Formats: sequence, C-alpha cells, structure tokens
Amino acid sequence: MIFGLKKSKLNNSVLIAEDNLFMSELLRQKLVNNGFNVSVAREGHEAIQKVMVEPPSVIILDASLPGDVDSFEVLSEIRERYDSKKLAVLMLFASLEAESLDKAKTLGTNASLVKSQTNTEEIISVVQALINEPGLVIEPTIKSEPQPATEIKVPEQVSPTEVTNSAERILEILNRIKGEV
Repeated sequence: MIFGLKKSKLNNSVLIAEDNLFMSELLRQKLVNNGFNVSVAREGHEAIQKVMVEPPSVIILDASLPGDVDSFEVLSEIRERYDSKKLAVLMLFASLEAESLDKAKTLGTNASLVKSQTNTEEIISVVQALINEPGLVIEPTIKSEPQPATEIKVPEQVSPTEVTNSAERILEILNRIKGEV
C-alpha cells in the first residue's frame, strides 16, 4: 500500500519515457520495488513503439524527450489511439512553464508534475491513483518557483589586505569550531 492507496488488481504496467539515465533508473527501481511492471524508453519514437506492442496502464512521459519525435508528438500519437481511461499519461516537466503545462493538458495528459517540486513517492502515488481510477485527471498543484537570490554587490577592486584579513578571520573561526564538529 502506498500513501493509503490499495494496490489495483488492474494491469500495473508502467512505461517510463525518460532520456535522463539517472532519473529513469531511479523511477524504474522505485516502481519495481512497489510491485509495478516497468519498461523504459529513451526517446519518443521508442516510446510509441513500446506502447503499440504492449500498452502499459500508465506512461510517465518526460516533457523534453530528445529525438525525431518530441514528447508532445508522443502524447498526440498516444491519444489518437487510446483515450485517457485506457492509457493514462503522467507528464514530468523540468521546470514550471505554464504554456507547456497548458499544451499537455489540451493534448490529454491525466496528470502533470514539475520534477523540481516533487519526489519519487509522490510520482508513485500519482501512478497508483491513475491505475486505480481509470480516466482520473489530476490537476497540477503548482508551487511557485523559488525567487532568485538578492543581487550581491561585489566591489570592483579588492585590496590584497582585505582578502588577507578576511581569510585570517575565516581561519580563526574554523580553528575555533574544529573541535566542536
């Protein structure tokens, strides 16, 4: 059981369409550990081929797949053949881009998440919810992007004496706390 969701007796297969090897392997391992049957595609054309051969219950689709067929083309192709009740699509975005999120929704995603605002447990929970409730559409919960740090004013010239004094103060502090760490 994941976050209070019962495992479905439905097909629990997941296709991860993700070109980032670390991300795809992390998701694959977490999903397998939670009882899912998982396959991986590294680019859009491969994802479409895998769906045509053996349609999964859910596709985790990276929004920026490389290759001849981009992620939105993959989504369009999938939606021409399968509605959202037959095959759910969870799209993962690298950053918060309202235009891309809207386009994904228009093309038929069941859910969208921003990678920097989520974790693997949340992704697994969304996958399980999509399997348990065919046709479920989960509206993205968008957290505001972190604001850039306040600009730091750096003097154009720093004298060697100032650098030496600062370095000496840093060394003093480090020596003072080294026994405490």
